[in-house]
Amino acid sequence: MGATYDDIGAGYEEGRHPDPRIRQPIMDAIGTSTRVLDVGTGTGNYSPTDRPCVGVDPSALMLAQRDRANRGPSVQSTAEALPFTPSSFDCAVGVLTAHHWHDLQAGLEEMRRTSGRQVLFIREPFGSVDDFWLLEYFPTIMEVEAQRHYPTVADLGRTLDITAVHDVPVPADCVDGFLGCYWNRPEAFLDPAVRQCISIFSFISDADELVGANRLRADLASGRWDAHHGALRSRPEYFVGHRLVMAA
Repeated sequence: MGATYDDIGAGYEEGRHPDPRIRQPIMDAIGTSTRVLDVGTGTGNYSPTDRPCVGVDPSALMLAQRDRANRGPSVQSTAEALPFTPSSFDCAVGVLTAHHWHDLQAGLEEMRRTSGRQVLFIREPFGSVDDFWLLEYFPTIMEVEAQRHYPTVADLGRTLDITAVHDVPVPADCVDGFLGCYWNRPEAFLDPAVRQCISIFSFISDADELVGANRLRADLASGRWDAHHGALRSRPEYFVGHRLVMAA
């Protein structure tokens, strides 16, 4: 079964790590559910480890990394075709995965079919360069998000019965490595290995990626970045559009 992460997922186990301050609200949302399904589990960084949890992902490469980390049983399949009977799980969780699904509604309906509760951690799509300074250097990120239909809370609400939504700020020393992780550490985006572990960079052209990295390098060297955004370096956390959505 082919999957996007079979092409871009090499090295995720080295470059992406669960951050306890991101993990905790997800675990709180899962609550006392004893049977958990982790949809789009990837390497399983946010799979519960204190109760039965089955991971599902279309990428064999990512599931192999999950297995090496001993994060529980897994099944190779897609969100749109979960191979489980109705109500097999108390809770289905999806962490930064819904924007990779081919059919959002089908995936959400499958989560509803197989679980009594649903928890999704998403980053809503950027609407303008005012949303995140990184868009000044890589503006085609917004085009990619529009083309790939990054979901909003409203999109989820068309299928799920949402009970709560919480904004999740990213801590200053976040270790996860997702796109918003380095909001105060722009130097990180100069590292090709860091960009390799952020999926959206695989969907913009190599030329756009190189131009953006070179512009950022120049602005850091000249002090322009710090003149415009340097106040971020002293903030303890920052909201970059991540939301935790709970439904039942």
